[in-house]
Amino acid sequence: MFWKPSRAGFVERITKRADLAKHGITTLAVGRNAVKISRNGLYMGLWREVAGAFVWQPVSSDARVRRAFNVDDAVRIFEREFQLSS
Repeated sequence: MFWKPSRAGFVERITKRADLAKHGITTLAVGRNAVKISRNGLYMGLWREVAGAFVWQPVSSDARVRRAFNVDDAVRIFEREFQLSS
């Protein structure tokens, strides 16, 4: 796994979800501190760690960039962005 051990909880919490496949979501760790998110084969955006924060950078130019400062908030944003129930 490429993420720093202190941040690994985020990657594990989103990649180990049993309901991701049901929603057509796939995740892929890329680089040292990023996770690529796709839905039904389409690239949706990138979660990455920047200066101690988690940043969601959606591929859509009209979507808002989201920022979280802890794993729990980042997971909540992920769930909200993809209409997943926790």
